[in-house]
Order: sequence, then C-alpha cells, then structure tokens
Amino acid sequence: MDWERVYNEIQIIFWIILLSMVSLSLLFIDPVISLSILLGGFVIIVNFSCLQHTIKKAFLKDKEIKRGSIVIKYYLRLLGLGVVIYYLLSQGWVNVIGLAIGLSVIVISILALGISLVLKNFISEAH
Repeated sequence: MDWERVYNEIQIIFWIILLSMVSLSLLFIDPVISLSILLGGFVIIVNFSCLQHTIKKAFLKDKEIKRGSIVIKYYLRLLGLGVVIYYLLSQGWVNVIGLAIGLSVIVISILALGISLVLKNFISEAH
C-alpha cells in the first residue's frame, strides 16, 4: 500500500468529517460548540500533519535516522498541542465538549479509512 496515496486520502477524509461535524452542529447546536469543534479539528489536523512530516523526514533513505530528534520533536509537538488547548480553554473561547469532539476527527477519519479499505478488499475478493 502506497503511503502517499493513503495519506492524501485520509487528509480528504479529515476535512470532510470536520466540515460535516461543524455543519451539523451549526444546524442543531449552539454556534460556540460549532466553533469549538472547528478549532479542535483544525488543531488536531495540523498536529497530525506535523507528525507525518517529522516521521517522513526522519526515514528518508539518504538520511541517517536520529531517534533522539524524533522523540524531542514528538514531545515538543505534544507540549505545543497542550499549550494551544490550554490557551483556548483558559480564554473561554471554546466549549470543552465541542473541543473534544473536534479533537476526535483524526480517530474517526482513521476508522472510516480502515472500514473503507476492508470493504474494498471484501468486495474485490467476492468478485
């Protein structure tokens, strides 16, 4: 399986799920929760993209893998994520539940991709 193809596919799924969640919340729930979902989704998508970039860069064929730098970048990214979430919550800009829903966009997207790949495999084997 080609990682670039899968990564591009999952990026599309991220945005589709995030926009669907925000649209539905705008129709049925308070706009503050919709903003919280949007900000949570945006923060986690940026975080995931930075992780992917770090890992991809670390495993280039012509580059020596430095585990220490990967670990340091991982913890710095995690610290940055914590600071951003703390700032959003401390300023009162977001609702905690909405933020948690937005942060779950990655998990939902990965599950959706996994289910679609299993279904594609199942259907192709059935024919």
